[in-house]
Amino acid sequence: MSRVSKIFTISLPPKMAHIINKVAREENKTKSELIRAALLNYFEDKKRWQMIRSLGTKTAKELNIKDETDVEKLIDSIRS
Repeated sequence: MSRVSKIFTISLPPKMAHIINKVAREENKTKSELIRAALLNYFEDKKRWQMIRSLGTKTAKELNIKDETDVEKLIDSIRS
């Protein structure tokens, strides 16, 4: 029978390892559960930022924004 999980070995600075141990105890979770949750948050954040960047790129093309100067001009025109 094969495992349903894969095992990874990672290296952490002592301070980070201490924090992980402390938080895991406080939240009554295993270190694996805590690290899995942190990784899921990282993946979700990365996906969200990719979507934001994609929307920003699309909007910049639609508004013909090429650099910071164009952004400043657009903001000034909206404020006026």
